[in-house]
Amino acid sequence: MIQIRESDVTGWAQGDSIPIYSWNQNRVFAFTRNNGKYLIIFNFGGTSFDNYGLNGLSGTYKELANTSWPAYRLDINAPEKTIGSNYVSVSSFAIPAFGAVVLQKQ
Repeated sequence: MIQIRESDVTGWAQGDSIPIYSWNQNRVFAFTRNNGKYLIIFNFGGTSFDNYGLNGLSGTYKELANTSWPAYRLDINAPEKTIGSNYVSVSSFAIPAFGAVVLQKQ
């Protein structure tokens, strides 16, 4: 997160932070920074999601960070969840249990 913020200090801090999907029974919370340029998704629950939709949110995104990646993963047996390092059109997101995903919109 620090590297992402340092790479775009003005962009990360500017613009509105708009809740997209608030706390619910799945314990997922998502919001944007810089008027939608960054999408941050937190999963505070113990269930991983392979295709989690956020109020019809879709677009072209690339992942900047995902706690399922080997560098961040605490459970070495957990599968890596990713949409890739290139911009990809998506309408749902893979979210690891007790994890976070940071995406950048094209």
